[in-house]
Amino acid sequence: MSGNGRPPSETAAGMSPLSSATQQLMSGDAQAAVKTLHGVLAREPNNGEALHMLGLIACKAGDNEAGIKLLGRAAELCPGEAAVHYNLGNAYRTAQRFPAAAASYQRSLELAPDNSQTCHAMAETLLNLRQPEEAVTFFQRAVDADPNDHQAAARLAVLYEQHNQEARARELAEQLIESQPDNSTLNLVLARCDKRDGKTDAATERLRTHLEQNVESRTDFRLHHELGRLYDMASKTEEAFASFVTANRLQEEKWSETEDEEPSSVAYIDIQQKVFTRDWVASWSAPAPDGDDTPVFLLGFPRSGSTLLDQILDSHDEFTVLEERPAVAAMREQISQSADGYPEGMVSLTVDQIGKLREVYFAMVRRFIRTDQPARIVDKLPLNSVRAGLIHRVFPGARLIFALRHPHDVVLSCFMQEFELNSAMSNFLSLDAAADFYVKAMTLWNTLESLLPLKIHYVRYESLVADLEAETRALLGFLEVPFDEKVLEFSKHARSRGRINTPSYHQVSKPVYTSAVGRWQRYEKHLAHVLPKLEPFVKHFGYSSEQ
Repeated sequence: MSGNGRPPSETAAGMSPLSSATQQLMSGDAQAAVKTLHGVLAREPNNGEALHMLGLIACKAGDNEAGIKLLGRAAELCPGEAAVHYNLGNAYRTAQRFPAAAASYQRSLELAPDNSQTCHAMAETLLNLRQPEEAVTFFQRAVDADPNDHQAAARLAVLYEQHNQEARARELAEQLIESQPDNSTLNLVLARCDKRDGKTDAATERLRTHLEQNVESRTDFRLHHELGRLYDMASKTEEAFASFVTANRLQEEKWSETEDEEPSSVAYIDIQQKVFTRDWVASWSAPAPDGDDTPVFLLGFPRSGSTLLDQILDSHDEFTVLEERPAVAAMREQISQSADGYPEGMVSLTVDQIGKLREVYFAMVRRFIRTDQPARIVDKLPLNSVRAGLIHRVFPGARLIFALRHPHDVVLSCFMQEFELNSAMSNFLSLDAAADFYVKAMTLWNTLESLLPLKIHYVRYESLVADLEAETRALLGFLEVPFDEKVLEFSKHARSRGRINTPSYHQVSKPVYTSAVGRWQRYEKHLAHVLPKLEPFVKHFGYSSEQ
């Protein structure tokens, strides 16, 4: 596969350097393989296979940008090699450069249209691009290409359920489970379909029986989370709490096996709490003026109703919602690389530097949504509340919507939620850690609000579900857009939108409900040891410990 058409020279032992590099990799000696491959490139700079192998080695070592460059060059030299385009797509996907990943997968599929693995990767990438219908098509192609790929088939059933196509999800899962009765994913899909149909007893019995009869399934935290939710719906508080404890313990065991060298979310909060003072903010250089493309930021603490607000706003023609993507974090990372680091480097930012940070922000936004439409961007990521100082520094005129909910319900709901873990969400695996994280995050928010002239509109979850129209009218008034009746039918919009990039996808596809208000009271004895930590915030935000 050498790009210049000449085979690499043979070694003295009769083995080509590329074969030698392959053997070195198989024996675990990546360093020797890299040296061998660089030797090939010294003689043949356009050897596509050597570049391909080096790109894969770089990606595996965590240097994804170097991997992209090497694999991109290999793809140019070997345009007819499907594997090269596939691996380049994987590198782009790891870097969250999803449009580029989709283009590479598409080229690979043009060369090898029946490759199940590539179809699967393409489907996942299309989900990231919020193209659910196209994603389902590629998952179906993956299954058609390899009927024995039960994992892809089960994934398709999961997606049907997540995209509110419960009838198709049930049909496929029931078909598959005949030959795979012990498949945990299929049992989970069918339980969720039963729950959607109001058959909570049947859903509970399915999961309980599956866990009793299948030893391996007992380590699947998803099943325990779902069982906990079903028990909670039935007001079986003790059983629900026990299920959530088990689910979180199992998830914590998996999380503890991951390596994360990045500073934790708690560390970033502590640093900002120390640095943000009135004198420090007063020392900032003058900000750059906002542009017409200034986003709206939807903030809060997780499980405070931000997904409900997300769906309401996305139902309005004047808005498009960016759901829980690291656009603000990309700006933070840019400042972190400066000599002063983050947040200290915010002090001396020039107008040009602020402009570059905005470019970094919108470059990240474009990875996930189109920005060539007139709709205003609503950047929804609740914990961007701890980055409100950075948001104000770069977008001083930005309007902030803050989703607020009773602190007791928030902490309990975070503990009960099945999150995709990162350094922030890992704090919700125990009630103590969840309460401590709430205290730190909300203390910093109160500090930032007191120091900065933020344009904030608070939306109480309890008020929103009690009077949707009144609260929505007030919100749209703050955003200076006309009221539209469509926002009151957000659940219909949610069902047509495809998958919602949040754990609350199944909840916001239903009309407003009030059953989650005051739920903490049923779990008061389990919460008793953390309630004193939350009491100052209960009072600060005007709630009651008896509500």
